Amino acid sequence: MDAFACLGLDRSLVIDEDDLSAAFREVGKERHPDHGGSVEAFEELEQAQRTLKDPASRLKHWLELEGVDGSLRGAVGSELMDLFTELGDLLQ
Repeated sequence: MDAFACLGLDRSLVIDEDDLSAAFREVGKERHPDHGGSVEAFEELEQAQRTLKDPASRLKHWLELEGVDGSLRGAVGSELMDLFTELGDLLQ
């Protein structure tokens, strides 16, 4: 699941909490079981919101979507280090 796509948000590491809540409410209108959606679709939406609400979960999810293994522990892999180098250059 792509949590960003699920909520109709751009794939970004920085998400305003108000924008996230607004996206959840908007998509929730369509997916909620009381409004013609399914329980499964609404649960997926809730999971997407939880994933994007937490910055660490959002980063890990973003890395996975970009095809970078974000689960390395104790050492930073060269792919991940290259990505952070590129991000640093872009942010500056």
